Amino acid sequence: MGLPKTQSGCARLPFFADCPRHNPNAPVIITALIAAGSDLNAHAVGMRHRKAALHWAAGSDDVVLVEALLDEGADIEREGSSIDGGSPLSSAAG
Repeated sequence: MGLPKTQSGCARLPFFADCPRHNPNAPVIITALIAAGSDLNAHAVGMRHRKAALHWAAGSDDVVLVEALLDEGADIEREGSSIDGGSPLSSAAG
């Protein structure tokens, strides 16, 4: 299915989370992307790190998006931070 990734191969959830807009509709958008087949814990493609959507949201201080991702079951321990390769918490602290 072509929907979960952008044309460049970037998984849609990390792509959405990397746009620090603090979108009030984040929970609805996250649910729709997952329903369309996006992997909640997919990492960004073609980058030196393996940040997932939760890393991006935590690093952007986007509380609504972080809560939406956690509510859907995002892995809070997933490694991949661009700072130290660690969890989303290290992205938030960095």
